[in-house]
Amino acid sequence: MIRKRILFVLDSLEGGGAQRVTLNILRFMDKRDFEPILVVVNRDGDYVDILPENVVVHDLRARRARFALFKLTRVIDKIRPAVLYSTTPYIDGITCIAADISGREVKIVLRSPNYVSVMLRQIPFYTRLVARYSYRRADMIITTTRMMSHDLQDKFGIPAHKLRLIYNPLDLESIRTQSKYAVEHPWFHNKSGVKKPIIISMGRLVKQKGFSDLIRAFAIVKRRLPARLVILGQGKKVGQLQELAQSIGVARDVLFCGFQPNPYKYLANSSVFVLSSYWEGFPNSLVEAMACGIPVISTDCPSGPVEIIEPGKNGLLVPVKDPGALAEAVLRVLEDGKLSRRLANDAQRRSMDFSIVNIVKKYEHMFKDVSAV
Repeated sequence: MIRKRILFVLDSLEGGGAQRVTLNILRFMDKRDFEPILVVVNRDGDYVDILPENVVVHDLRARRARFALFKLTRVIDKIRPAVLYSTTPYIDGITCIAADISGREVKIVLRSPNYVSVMLRQIPFYTRLVARYSYRRADMIITTTRMMSHDLQDKFGIPAHKLRLIYNPLDLESIRTQSKYAVEHPWFHNKSGVKKPIIISMGRLVKQKGFSDLIRAFAIVKRRLPARLVILGQGKKVGQLQELAQSIGVARDVLFCGFQPNPYKYLANSSVFVLSSYWEGFPNSLVEAMACGIPVISTDCPSGPVEIIEPGKNGLLVPVKDPGALAEAVLRVLEDGKLSRRLANDAQRRSMDFSIVNIVKKYEHMFKDVSAV
């Protein structure tokens, strides 16, 4: 049997959700039916150490994606894949243009990682043009929520037959194993006899994630309850967020941990996880926290949380950009042990719906379908 060659294209191996999803698909694809190959514009990044050993990696060694166009074209000519797969707007454009230049008969699959209408308002004009061209050029677009599918149909005129809903995969076995490790930081230990509850969040430190609202909500929580806030992730807003924590008097109880290769040990040893985003695609961090067995609170932002959380059963939803409501939800969980345990247990059960084995099978079926057309 001839294996189908699938060429996955990434900008880098930085610690983002799109990169993690792609690497998980690469690791779990059935190598008897498929030959997955990875191309990166630049191989640098936090995930270099977890590249699958049985997957060939082509490093284009380009400083910027636009400088990688003709290098990518040559890789396509050499490998002759059945399918090209990309998952970020600007790389989508480079991938589509490279395919057109190569002249090869290759199908293009794009995975849309964010709620498109909101995302396009946050990126430069030329990137928006490239994104629109890419969505129309693609043979298949993977959406990670139903709301994203409706958005692409209503706002961009993408026909339903070009859309496939596939939730993000979760490597539950790996998460459970890593969550059992101890956290070295003293906040996570009970040596003094009194351990303050820990509110935790994670993601890129950018405006989209609403961390400024979370810090303001934390200040409200602290007026009623001793607590600490831990934020995992890195990004350009770190300085502003630190200054905000300092200006409202909570800096001593806010810890910025940067990128952590094993965030699950932090999650499993915390009291409640909060997603404070203004918009999302499919929020990986939310489902990962659920898998770690802690209660979760999220803003009801477009587009993923409402499809993951059943309010009051496996988590709580609050309005976007409302620190007061966020604080009240946190206090409700921290002050009600029975509610906290019930939410955590049901959240862990819900996380099993996103098992990587089941999700990767959906990707395999999609690759077979699109290459057969």
